[in-house]
Amino acid sequence: MNLLARLERRLEEAVEGFFSRRFSGHVHPLDLARRLARAAEEGRFDAIHHTYAPNRYAVALHPRDFAPMAAWRDVLVQELTTYLREHLEEAGYRLAGPLAITVEARDEVTPGQILVQTRVEQAAGGAPAAGAVSPTEGRPAPDVRGASPGPPEREETQVFTVARPQARLAVVAGPDAGMAVLLLPGVAVTIGRRAECDLVLTDPLVSRQHARVEPAPDRRGHLLVDLGSTNGTLVGGERITRHPLQPGDRFVVGQTTVAYERDLEG
Repeated sequence: MNLLARLERRLEEAVEGFFSRRFSGHVHPLDLARRLARAAEEGRFDAIHHTYAPNRYAVALHPRDFAPMAAWRDVLVQELTTYLREHLEEAGYRLAGPLAITVEARDEVTPGQILVQTRVEQAAGGAPAAGAVSPTEGRPAPDVRGASPGPPEREETQVFTVARPQARLAVVAGPDAGMAVLLLPGVAVTIGRRAECDLVLTDPLVSRQHARVEPAPDRRGHLLVDLGSTNGTLVGGERITRHPLQPGDRFVVGQTTVAYERDLEG
């Protein structure tokens, strides 16, 4: 299972009703994870022996975008920290000090935008931290000993605009009822049991790559496409190969029913 899928699973377990939340303020928690990873990539730099990434991340959202996450901000920060630490470890980046993330609301941020301020901040004493501890897992961070001299302190601000979702796929019946995935402009979504799918289902009658929902040629709607699944994709009880989705449509994969929702407000 990829890092984003693991983060989504952890949030599902930690936050009651996570998949049923609409996040109609345009920004989804997984958007924060993606932007943090991108900010780390764009803020990385080479020292003498290693490549460093920023270790301090301050995320700011418009109050409307922040509101759906406010009640469980501490959980969100913990899981984002775990996600980003794993991303940095996979990339082989070093940290100058303990990894820390904050998420807050700011009136000056435009709705639909994510402002990320990054900083390279050395541990106390001015030396890179060896074995800095994650505030969420108590797990050692990548060892940065041997990086001499340590990286200079630096700060950057990056602003990301999140595309407003056009629609949503919501699992309304089956083993994974309550799960959902947003459909962003120009982006196809795959459905199946493989961890690499966008909507990962545990239904044993669903194929590893079962179906795909993709933008229609006119970009105003979406097409449901069966990917040669064993048990087929059904709309209105009929097996389909390609089907133009209409608001309120429901389709069945395996023992799972998925609703196509266009109205995301409220």
